Amino acid sequence: MKRTISSAKTLQGKSRVLACAIAATVCALMACMAFALSGCKPPQGQLAANAALAEMSAIQQKNPESISYLPEVSQAKELEQIGISQEEFFAQVNKIGLSVIGQSEGIAIADKKMYALRDVTATVSCIPLIASSIMSKKLASGSDAILLDVTTGTGAFMKTVEQSIELAKLMVSIGTHHGRRVAAMITDMDTPLGHNIGNSLEVMESMDVLKGHGPADLTEVCLQLAANMLVLADKGSPAECRAMAEAVIADGSAFAKCKEMFAAQGGDTRVLDDYSLFEKPAASYELLAEEDGYIVANDAEKIGSASVLLGAGRQKKGDPLDFAAGITLHKKRGDYVHKGESLATFYGAADKFDAAAAEFRSGLVYGPEKPEEAPLVYALVTKDGVERY
Repeated sequence: MKRTISSAKTLQGKSRVLACAIAATVCALMACMAFALSGCKPPQGQLAANAALAEMSAIQQKNPESISYLPEVSQAKELEQIGISQEEFFAQVNKIGLSVIGQSEGIAIADKKMYALRDVTATVSCIPLIASSIMSKKLASGSDAILLDVTTGTGAFMKTVEQSIELAKLMVSIGTHHGRRVAAMITDMDTPLGHNIGNSLEVMESMDVLKGHGPADLTEVCLQLAANMLVLADKGSPAECRAMAEAVIADGSAFAKCKEMFAAQGGDTRVLDDYSLFEKPAASYELLAEEDGYIVANDAEKIGSASVLLGAGRQKKGDPLDFAAGITLHKKRGDYVHKGESLATFYGAADKFDAAAAEFRSGLVYGPEKPEEAPLVYALVTKDGVERY
C-alpha cells in the first residue's frame, strides 16, 4: 500500500522505510473505512476523502515530490495488484469504498519528464516545482478532497516547520484554485513513528493499529489524519470525525474493511491475521547501548538509511528487496537507557549488520537530561490559514 499494502509496502529509494510512511497509509485506510462505513455514497464516483496523501519525508529523499505510498508500478512485479487502471480504481471505490493504486503511465504523464529535467538542472528542491508535481497527481486522480501529510525534521525533505508550512500553503492553494477541498497537516519526522521499520514489519504494525493495539504515537497521528480527512468529506466536526475513526477501530470494522481491500486487489489476507506467514529474516542482531543516559536524538534519516543497508529498501534502481529485513526499535528519543541494554533489533543478512549499526549509531545522541517532548503534529494548513498546535 504505500508502496503498498497488497504487497506489503514495497519501498524503493533511499530511506523509504520509515515508519511514518505507513502512518499515512493506515490513516488513509481509516478515513476511507469510516467514510465507507458511514452509509454515504462516494461523490463523483470516488471518496470525498480518498487515500491520496503526500508525505514529504525521508522516503522521498531521492524523489521528494513522489506520492510516498504510490510506487512506480513498472519497477516491481510484486506490485501488480496496485497497477490497476483508473476505471478499475473507480469501480472498486464505488463497490467497497476504497482502493490503492500506483502511479501509471496514464496519470500525470508529463510529470516524470518534468522531474527528469529538474534532476539535471538542480531544481529538485524547488518548492513551487515540488508542489506542482505532487498536486498534478492528486488532481489527475480525480480526488474531491485531498489531505496532505507534510512531514518535517531530520527524516523529511523539508527540514524545518517553516519550510513545510510554505510547501503546504502552496499545495493547498493549488488544490483550492482547482475547486478541491484541501488541507495539509505538518507532522514530525525527527523520530520514526511506531517501532518497526521495514516492509513486512511495518505492515504488521499497521495492522496492529487497525486492530486497536498499535503504538501510541503512530495511532495518534493516524487518528488525527483520519479525522481531518473526514472533516474534508463533510462528515462532521473534528471531534465527531475523530470519534468515527476511533469507533471503526474499536468495533473491528476498520480491520475488516482493510482485509476487504486486500482481497479485492489480489492480496493474501491470511498474513494480516497470522504474521507468522510472512517471510522470516535470515538472521537477527541486537544493537546495544554504549553508555547510560537519555536518548536525546534518534535521527530518522539515519535509521531509515540503516534499514536500507539491511536490504529493506533499494540503494539503487534494480536492487532486490528483502521483505523480511528491517529494524524494531526498543528505545526512542526521550527514553533512558543503560549501557548494554538493547536499543533495537536488526533483521536481515548477517553480513549487513555492521554497516547498518554504524549508520544507526551515527544519528544517535545520548545526554544526561531528558529532552523536551516534540509534538507529533505541528500545524494544520487550510485555505483559511495556518493553525499551529
